Amino acid sequence: MEDHETFEVDVNSLDEARHIGAIRWSVDPSEIEVHVLDEGKRLFGILGKKMHVALSLRSQVPDGLPAGTFPFLEGLLERMDLTVEPEVTGPDSIDLNGEDAPIVIGKSGETLRAVEFLTNVALRGEDPGRRVRPAGRRASRRSPSLPPGKPGGRGGRSASNR
Repeated sequence: MEDHETFEVDVNSLDEARHIGAIRWSVDPSEIEVHVLDEGKRLFGILGKKMHVALSLRSQVPDGLPAGTFPFLEGLLERMDLTVEPEVTGPDSIDLNGEDAPIVIGKSGETLRAVEFLTNVALRGEDPGRRVRPAGRRASRRSPSLPPGKPGGRGGRSASNR
């Protein structure tokens, strides 16, 4: 069986690169991700060195999540140097599991809200209608411990107390 990770090739155009990847993995060209490693040198678009690219299959993300969600979260958690694995649990929800999961939650859920915010900002252009939802299950379990006046927490002023 062929390796589905990545391979490098010299091509004249990005379309040619996608076509080569589609033939190699027997998939639609739209499922191929192209990373330009060297743009090459061209003289009037005809003479010169071809561009060097790396080809890979697009990650398979369940329907309902913007395509970049999973790779973005994995990269963010890796940069935070945490042992946490994102796991898709529904059409628009991801659980974070691992020994460092409490660190991701942070004090009063502040770190988790920051991760949600960064994910939304990073994916804003990909799918304007979808957003990462607040960590419902985790927030609902933590709501009794959240300070008054915080979103999801108890306390604060209600309409009946005014």
